[in-house]
Amino acid sequence: MLEVTVCLTNWRRPEYLRRLIRQLREQSVKATIFLWNNGEAFSCDDAIDWTVTSSLNQICWPRWFMASMASTEFCFVIDDDLELLDSQILKIVAERLMQAPESTIVGLEGVNLIKGASYLKSDHIRLGREGDGEIPCDIVKGTFMGFRTAAIRKRVPLMSFADSREDDIAISAYLAGGEPRGHICLRQIWPGVRLHDAPHSLWRKAGHFERRDAAARRFFNIY
Repeated sequence: MLEVTVCLTNWRRPEYLRRLIRQLREQSVKATIFLWNNGEAFSCDDAIDWTVTSSLNQICWPRWFMASMASTEFCFVIDDDLELLDSQILKIVAERLMQAPESTIVGLEGVNLIKGASYLKSDHIRLGREGDGEIPCDIVKGTFMGFRTAAIRKRVPLMSFADSREDDIAISAYLAGGEPRGHICLRQIWPGVRLHDAPHSLWRKAGHFERRDAAARRFFNIY
């Protein structure tokens, strides 16, 4: 059986997280689950394979540290405000990764940066966008990212972005070497997911898009 690792974080949305963990256990591939608790207790009826409880909220960065420790060929980071409605989602993405270069991320939503434009004014690939097939992209958004574990170990200096909330931008850039269109948004899985506008989302924080713009300029060569 195909096996994958899924890295999660916990912060103020335990009901969302419990739902996602249940859905991960229902996937057609065996999912090893790693969980980083950002300074708060969490209990769940479904066993979690590795849990770290931090005395400080380290935001999203720790999931990449955990991903680098995975023993499976493929790894995922998934936000807890995403629902997996189809039990084949992880399998479909892992099988697509098998056909892609080692540096490729496969995800749900992304961004194609436009030279001279801000992050906000660039080309955003969102669920429901018209068309068929898959869309090459610069950045895969951190809501859902599938990748090869070996690529994180080989290509990503983990401490270089520990100060940034924009971990998905950093990872997308490092794996692609800062070059454009290195990753894929996979339309095939869009009907099998539901994304919620959850409380405590990072985009709600003041200065979110300014931070995203600064990270894109920091990590990508396009500017």
